[in-house]
Amino acid sequence: MSSAGITVNVLKALKVEPDKRIEVSIMDGDTHKPDFLKLNPHGKVPVIVHDDVVVFESAAITLYLGETFGVQAGLYPPPGPPRGEVMKWVVWANTDIFSTASALHSHMPSKAVSAEAKAEGLPMCPDDDHDKSSREYDNAKQHMLKHMKVLDGALAGKQYLAGNKYSLADVHVHSVVWWISMLQPITESTPNLQAWMARINEKA
Repeated sequence: MSSAGITVNVLKALKVEPDKRIEVSIMDGDTHKPDFLKLNPHGKVPVIVHDDVVVFESAAITLYLGETFGVQAGLYPPPGPPRGEVMKWVVWANTDIFSTASALHSHMPSKAVSAEAKAEGLPMCPDDDHDKSSREYDNAKQHMLKHMKVLDGALAGKQYLAGNKYSLADVHVHSVVWWISMLQPITESTPNLQAWMARINEKA
């Protein structure tokens, strides 16, 4: 599971076209080769280089791009309380939702994966590798449900996460929730979340 897709979506929303885009293969070990490790010693994607500044971690990249390009684009507030609203959701998505999604993915039996996820080519471990992980899988599902309920509650009476203005918070969090919905459809009653997902899908 990689968060590189988040950065791709953020750049697209900002209408920022990178001078150069280099795709690496995690499966082939590209992220652990010396040249890549010079950029990110953690050996993970995404990584961006802008004006000789190297930024890794998708949340940090979203915030950096927001400060650099997002204010003028109207997708990131200037310094002040509204910016805090955007920042908290971006960081929360990575520290809470994404970590739970990783656990869900790690312990999910392939037979439980949606057809959409398989069509997307998301890597799954064989069922027999998960036989001892059912408790972890169920625990991750419960934590994910809590996260989705939090989002649903936060969107009550609002069009977007930071109020009624579309922002990078929506782009970032939507990217994570979309991945989850591909992995396992969200079937619980979350009307505010579902309506928000539909709104963001129209903008993608």
